[in-house]
Amino acid sequence: MKIQKYNLPDDVVLIILSKLPVKTLMRCRCVSQEWKLFINNTHLINTHLHHSNTTKLSIIEGMDLTTRFPKLLLLRDESTIEDLELPFTRDKVQTIHNKYARIVVGCCNGLLCFNLSDTYTTILLWNPATRESRYLSEPKPVSTITKQQFVYYMSFGFDHINNDYKLVRITENSTFELQIQVFRQSTNDWRGVKGILGYRMLCYKMSHSYSVTVNGVLYLLAEHNTKNELNRCILQFNLCTEKFEEILDLPGKVEKIKLYQWKESFAMVEPTDLEYNFWIKNNGLPGWTKLFTISGCIVCDSESFLSGTWKDKLIFRKYNRGVFRKYDRGVYDKELENDRELTLLDAVHSRDYMNNYRPLKKYGIYINTFDYVDSLVSVNPP
Repeated sequence: MKIQKYNLPDDVVLIILSKLPVKTLMRCRCVSQEWKLFINNTHLINTHLHHSNTTKLSIIEGMDLTTRFPKLLLLRDESTIEDLELPFTRDKVQTIHNKYARIVVGCCNGLLCFNLSDTYTTILLWNPATRESRYLSEPKPVSTITKQQFVYYMSFGFDHINNDYKLVRITENSTFELQIQVFRQSTNDWRGVKGILGYRMLCYKMSHSYSVTVNGVLYLLAEHNTKNELNRCILQFNLCTEKFEEILDLPGKVEKIKLYQWKESFAMVEPTDLEYNFWIKNNGLPGWTKLFTISGCIVCDSESFLSGTWKDKLIFRKYNRGVFRKYDRGVYDKELENDRELTLLDAVHSRDYMNNYRPLKKYGIYINTFDYVDSLVSVNPP
C-alpha cells in the first residue's frame, strides 16, 4: 500500500512508524482510512513489537488496602511508575475467596489475561496500550464423568512456531489426573489435550511463583508419589506442541521452591530464613547452576519478600514488623500505608539487599510481577 502524498516508500514509513509510541500511532490511525489500514497491518504490528521488546517494562499486580480491589502498576523505569486504569469494574469480578488471589494469569507481547472468577471461566484479554479488551468464551467441562474437580492453574503465552497466543487451563480431579484445555486465539476456541497422571499441582491461586512461562514453555511445580513418598519436581508443558516434556528434578536437598523468569531464562529461587538462592537450568544439559545469593532481606525491624524480576533487577515488597498481624486480623489504619513499600535491587552489582535497595512506591499489597511491552497486538482473532 502506497501513501503517495507523502512521497515516501512504504519501507521507510514502516521504519518511522515502528519507532513511535502506541498512543501516537493510535492517533495516526484517525488521519485517514489509508493510514488506519497501514497501521493495522500485521507487518507493522510485528515490527513495532520487535522494536518495543528492546525496552522491557514491568506490570506489578496487587490490591488496594482500602477498597480490596485489584490494582496494577506499570513500571516504565526506576523513577516512573503509573497506576493503570483497569478495563473492568467491581461488579464484573465474581467472588474470589482468597484475599490475596491473583487475577492476572499471564502477560505476553503487550497483552494481559485476567481471570475474574473462582472457577477460571470468566476470562478477559486486554491490551493496556490500545485499551482494547474482550471476554473469551467459557471453557467446557473437561469430562462428562462426574468427579470432583479443582481448577489449579491458568497461564497465558505465545506459541512462536505457530504464531498463536494460547491460554492453558489445568484442572485436577479426585483421581489426581491433570486435565489440560488450551484456548487458541487463531481459532477462537478451546480444545482438550492429553493430560498427565500421578501428579498433584502446587500452583496456588495466591501467587504465580509456583509456575512461570518462559520462551513458550510453561513450568509448573508439582508433587509426584514415588514409593509412598511425595517428591517435588517441575513439569514442563510446551505451548507449541501442547505436550508435557521432560520432568525436571530439583537440585540437591532444596525444599522451598519458587519459579521465576530471569532475563530470558527459566530460574528457580530457594528462599531460606535469611537469604534467597537463585538457580538456573542448564539448557540441554543435566543439572542446575547456582547463579547468586541475595542476603539482608530480613533485619530486626522489617522483612522483605521477592515479588519478581525485571531486566537484571529484583522487585521486593518490604514490610515493617507487625503489618501481617494487623492485616490478617482485618485491621486497617493509615499506619499500614507507610509500613509497606515496593523496592528494587540491582542484582548484577549488589547481592546485599538491605544496604543497596531502592524504594519505588509505598502503600498496598503487591505480590506478582510480569514483563510487559507497549504494543499494537490485537486482542481479537486474526
